[in-house]
Amino acid sequence: MDKKERMNEAFKLLKSRGLIHTQRDLAEQMVAAEGNISRALKGDPKVLTDQFLMRFTQAYPGIFSLEWLLNGSGEMLQAPEKQTEMKMVTSPNSEMTDGLIELYARMIRGVDDLRVQLKDELSEVVAVKSELQQARDDFRDATTRLTQILSHVNINSAAPLMVADEPKQTKK
Repeated sequence: MDKKERMNEAFKLLKSRGLIHTQRDLAEQMVAAEGNISRALKGDPKVLTDQFLMRFTQAYPGIFSLEWLLNGSGEMLQAPEKQTEMKMVTSPNSEMTDGLIELYARMIRGVDDLRVQLKDELSEVVAVKSELQQARDDFRDATTRLTQILSHVNINSAAPLMVADEPKQTKK
């Protein structure tokens, strides 16, 4: 059984025990993006890492054997005495823990939202930068063309135009 299959077995067990109903429930408990849960269940090696599996076991302490999830050795579930021991350790503060997990999950979602917003804004900045570079190039081309035109114009030919505008004086 590979990591993907073990992860899916663990997911099914959590569902059968009513601890989760959807991938979103698992994502919230692990404080992970729902897309990453989906990718992990599909066996994406970029997501289904040892660190991911460690976070999974931490989200559901005392249930799964980390060794089994990581490499398939031993049993899927921890020994019953360890499960009871872990429940006693985590039960008294479960309300506070749940609140902290929810707060952390909201913070992660906020960071994800900010990341998307920054990515969109960066795209806009890149587009404006491109437009500014084009305008700069157009301005340089126009300046070069104007310089060429002025260098070909005979400056002396402009002098009679200035004189023509002055009133003519008559000789007496």
